Amino acid sequence: MNRPGGTKALLVLICMTAAAGYRTLHAQSPEPPPIKMGLWQTETSSEMTGMPNMPAGRSRSNVVQGCMTPDSWKDSLTKLQERPNSDCTTKNIKQTGHTFAVDESCTSDRFTSTTHFEATVDDTEHMHGSGTMEISSPQFPQPMKANMKMTSHFVSSDCGDVKPGESKVIRHE
Repeated sequence: MNRPGGTKALLVLICMTAAAGYRTLHAQSPEPPPIKMGLWQTETSSEMTGMPNMPAGRSRSNVVQGCMTPDSWKDSLTKLQERPNSDCTTKNIKQTGHTFAVDESCTSDRFTSTTHFEATVDDTEHMHGSGTMEISSPQFPQPMKANMKMTSHFVSSDCGDVKPGESKVIRHE
């Protein structure tokens, strides 16, 4: 399926912002989250409105696998805190027990965005979360909005061919 370059770029932006928000949640704690280390599978779905060339309410979903180890966790926190070229500001980071929340705003010459993300660790093998994002740009006639949901579950202590700190796309729709 061919997508206009702007649509693909926006989807990448949404996924990156959601991932950055989730990583930011954990920046307050040097310890890995209370989950099993190893291979995790995460399914995300988003419904977007206001996107040029896309019918209102169109849903997108992705499934990725990632390998989490204590070292890859610490590395991701270090990379997050060392974002010298970032146009984003993170605020309202809250961590209470197994629940996390964060707000992030980004401003550049191409767009502005605001994101709110929440996640809950259900147990050592399951977590879920949701988020909202609004993006405004001079290139778009109206702000684009996205509502995102994610569920994640532990697969195995053996990550197989997925290297720590990296991810593997299983499905993208």
